[in-house]
Amino acid sequence: MPAPQDIAARRRYCPLLAVAAAFLTGILGDRSFGALSLSIWLLTCVVALALAWRYRRAEGFCNAAVLTLVATLCLGGAYADLRWNYFAANDLGRYAPEQPQPICCEAVLTSPVTHRPRPQHDPLRALPAGPSSQTTVRILRLRNGRTWQDVSGECRLRVAGKLPKLVPGQRLKIYGRFARPTPALNPGQRDWAERDRGAGHLAELYSSRVECVFAAGSLTSPSLVDRLRDACEQHLERYINDEQRPLAAALLLGDRGQLDDDSTEAFFQTGVIHLLVISGLHVGMAAAIFLGIARLLRLPWNASLLVAAIAVVTYAAVTGMRPPVIRACLMTLLGLIALASARPVSLTNLVAAAALGVALVNPSELFLPGTLLSFLTVTGLLGYGRWLSRKQRDPLVDLIAKFESWPKKLLRWGRTRTCQIVVASGVAWVTAAPLVAYAFHLSTPSGIIVTPLLWPLVAIGLAMGLGVMLLGWIPPLAYLMGWVCGICLSWIRGIVDLAHSLEFGSFYCAGPQVWWLVGLYGGLAAIAWVGLRPTRWRWYASALVGWTAVGLLFASFSRLNDGELRCTFLAMGHGTCAVVELPGGQTLLYDAGSLNSPEYAGRTIAEFLWSRGITSIDAMVLSHADVDHYNAVPGLLERFPIGVVYITPLMFDPIATQGRLTAPEYLREILAQEKIPLREIWMNDRLDVVDDDVTIEVLHPPRTGVIGRDNANSLTLLVGYQGKRILLPGDLEEAGIEAVTAERAEDVDILLAPHHGSAGSDPPGFAAWCTPEFVAVSGRSPTRTTLANRSYREAGAKVLHTSNRGAVEFTLSASDLMVRTFRN
Repeated sequence: MPAPQDIAARRRYCPLLAVAAAFLTGILGDRSFGALSLSIWLLTCVVALALAWRYRRAEGFCNAAVLTLVATLCLGGAYADLRWNYFAANDLGRYAPEQPQPICCEAVLTSPVTHRPRPQHDPLRALPAGPSSQTTVRILRLRNGRTWQDVSGECRLRVAGKLPKLVPGQRLKIYGRFARPTPALNPGQRDWAERDRGAGHLAELYSSRVECVFAAGSLTSPSLVDRLRDACEQHLERYINDEQRPLAAALLLGDRGQLDDDSTEAFFQTGVIHLLVISGLHVGMAAAIFLGIARLLRLPWNASLLVAAIAVVTYAAVTGMRPPVIRACLMTLLGLIALASARPVSLTNLVAAAALGVALVNPSELFLPGTLLSFLTVTGLLGYGRWLSRKQRDPLVDLIAKFESWPKKLLRWGRTRTCQIVVASGVAWVTAAPLVAYAFHLSTPSGIIVTPLLWPLVAIGLAMGLGVMLLGWIPPLAYLMGWVCGICLSWIRGIVDLAHSLEFGSFYCAGPQVWWLVGLYGGLAAIAWVGLRPTRWRWYASALVGWTAVGLLFASFSRLNDGELRCTFLAMGHGTCAVVELPGGQTLLYDAGSLNSPEYAGRTIAEFLWSRGITSIDAMVLSHADVDHYNAVPGLLERFPIGVVYITPLMFDPIATQGRLTAPEYLREILAQEKIPLREIWMNDRLDVVDDDVTIEVLHPPRTGVIGRDNANSLTLLVGYQGKRILLPGDLEEAGIEAVTAERAEDVDILLAPHHGSAGSDPPGFAAWCTPEFVAVSGRSPTRTTLANRSYREAGAKVLHTSNRGAVEFTLSASDLMVRTFRN
């Protein structure tokens, strides 16, 4: 038996850490810079390996080790480049247009279908939404005219409606529309197209009817994994009550699609959304249950470990091989192998091996917040566990504990474990908080308290839920376990809802910069590598406070406008939002909405504001009562303090809005609940600003309005600064256009095209009246605004459409007017 010092030395020996660090550095280098081609990566790798072979003898061992790591780094870069840039010549993505086009294709289902319930009713949702389905398919053939063309590639399929039971491997015929995944169009916006490309998806399919997706050929026999998942779902449906079943599916199978948006948001804002992601807790519980069953059946030790390993792999396959599942599965399997071989377990090696496994499955996963958070929290908890194991116990306390009564022992054990769980929760929260603030712009201090309360309930609920899925064929036992699981899930939901209702349980924030995060986690990694020294806690604390101060100072200075006025027209689809940043630091929003969902609209605007370091909105101007101009307001109220909201006197007028007052009244109620001042403004009014050089004048409508629907009475602003002017006319058209153009002609530099560039806004006449130099069109597609595009160009203006240029930013200064588009 090895000596204790030998075991400790083996645990400190972490060769996989260096290998994983080199491989991941290569992946990071290729994705961050992309200057080296695949051939250069591979050539450098071969040269490094040849030199390492040259120095393989003992006297050159260090050189050989360094060169081997260089080769590993190059191999990582080559692998990342291969997965990111190389696709089949007939991949569907090569045919996909930017704007959706009709398609008929044959494909094979590659993943189980997930269903989302109908969103809850929201008066601010412009377009009604029903239940939907989503899956991935591998494309086989594409119909090109009257002939079928062989294609390849995998893509996501979304269907409006609930698809019938389909089996992975089943051949489908699909009628729908396809396009390239939409890239990020605004600063700060998450780039889903980049994520799809990392997964190998260069196109996406959408079908508006369930009947347009149907089986093409005989029913394929489901695989063993599919049959197991189907059996698990049936057992949960049978033994878990309807109210808790969506949460059970999320907790046990990782299927969050059945949860309503409010429940998901509650878990997210209380900082416990990780409980609904299949991870180490779930996989470890599965391994422990099956290991315990095997031992109860008196199986040999190695056979019991084999049973646990098979159970872990099966559970991971049933729940889907997502990155947290892969990490937990690899760490558990390697731990079981170490137990079988009676070798000491190096937790650092386990984490490194798991990182390598995730990188090999998909290098792009390493750039996703969820994957990074998974590894960060595990690393922090392992560090805490290592410190706990090294903590010296007082022999006298242990001696006294031996002679205590069993109630005192139980009380002591419970108190100790509770303290450890609370501290572990705090360690995990502190470790992840900076990255959460950066990626999700959210801080959840309530998670420190909520997580320890939920852990026992989650553990019991997991154990009972796994028992239901495993022993569903024994009804009496399954009903009992399902009842206990349902109670635990009910308590979990109650605690989460209570924490979510607390005013200071969570709050939104702009988040740190990338360079600050790199410095923070790089410093923590360096400290962990060198080793924590208790005598230097003051140095560590001082360094952390200093680095935080540097980040805050940088954020403060970055908000200085240096005498410039910025006006950014965001890409909202069919909607409008103009963000005006004044030289004095004030922020004005002109409209805030989209025909997309209110959640999307609010998140898009908020992410842009955070990217600019803006944490409050001084004023918001709502042009008129169309919902695509203000449905983001509730979401912005949750995230930012708003000083005042300006409207026209006709905003809530039943005649001007043609009786469509449900959404405006809902908006007024929300503003009243939040105690936001609501002020009416009309023609010839001026808005108060702190900058003497800035003027914001209301050109339209008059107090009594004009004849016509609400578009004709859109609130029209003229913003002036340093001799340059911006005209914001909302959805002005019909009688409103006539009333405005009947006034003195205005020569403006920047124009927001009225009514998203529609023909009803009289583009030729309006262009002649205001003679703009630049025209920003906020809409879905340039093909829908051909008259406006031609009219403004003929008037000498440069037309910029947000649908293909992304956000359009104008910077006004005393000497210049600069324009910049996000996608160019």
